[in-house]
Amino acid sequence: MKLKDNNPLVSVCMITYNHANYIKKAIIGVLDQKYAGDIELVILNDKSPDDTDSKVLEIIEKYDKNNVIRYFKNDENLGVMSNFYKALNLCRGKYIALCEGDDFWTDSNKLAIQIQFLEKNESYSFSFHKACKVKNENDDTIFSVFPIKSKTSIIKVKEFFRMGGKATSSIVFRNKIDFDIIKINHSHGDFLLYLKFFEIGNGIYIDQIMSSYRGHIHGISFNKGSIGYQKKRIQELYEEYELIHNNEIKDQIKYQIVFHIFHLILQNKSSLSKDDLIFYLSKILVSKHFYSIFLTFMKRWILIKVLLNE
Repeated sequence: MKLKDNNPLVSVCMITYNHANYIKKAIIGVLDQKYAGDIELVILNDKSPDDTDSKVLEIIEKYDKNNVIRYFKNDENLGVMSNFYKALNLCRGKYIALCEGDDFWTDSNKLAIQIQFLEKNESYSFSFHKACKVKNENDDTIFSVFPIKSKTSIIKVKEFFRMGGKATSSIVFRNKIDFDIIKINHSHGDFLLYLKFFEIGNGIYIDQIMSSYRGHIHGISFNKGSIGYQKKRIQELYEEYELIHNNEIKDQIKYQIVFHIFHLILQNKSSLSKDDLIFYLSKILVSKHFYSIFLTFMKRWILIKVLLNE
């Protein structure tokens, strides 16, 4: 692994905030890659109040023998998504790989495998792979493997957004996106980034475990059941719809909107006002996705009833 004075072939984008306990493993996982090409590791610290800064400087001094790391710190806290898009704009590579400061790569051949494929297949915009979720915040024991199921390695937009368990630490993509266009502070800003991938080309799925994701009790996913979160996410999806111009991709956003509204109503029907129910139902009853999603939820409900012997 090396870095020339000119732009590298690969940039690894690593955002960090309060990751003092995890950042070393994240950085070492990148530095240990057996990738022979030009690479840079861009680390952007979002003004962490803990010891993340001193940890990163210590790691650079001790391990970064080839001057691969470019380390930046914000003067003020920007928040996760604003920090993420700022970091992406700092990346100079033809390809960008993602690894947040509390995640880590587990296969030293990860970059070589993904970059080799993308270099040989110009029509594909990104690649991703299977990943693990570790046991908890302070334990790297594997808890589960993201349940990605696919009959093909070539992934189109419809299949991608209906697959479970896509870890950001598995993503490598072509640096052809105008990040300023999609720089919005949404709860799932990576969703819009993924949509933009498909405006360039399809993805490739690699059925190998090559990274791990660390779950946190303060993460976004732990608030998915709240009415506030669900209403906000539905509004975000409508806004994201307006930023996409490809009809096939826009249709998948419509699918996500109907799915989220179903979820909102079924989980919170007793708490929603009559006006809310009428408003949300009017949004989905005319959708072509209504009946397929309705059947999906019904099958889940019947399965739960059977399992509970009710």
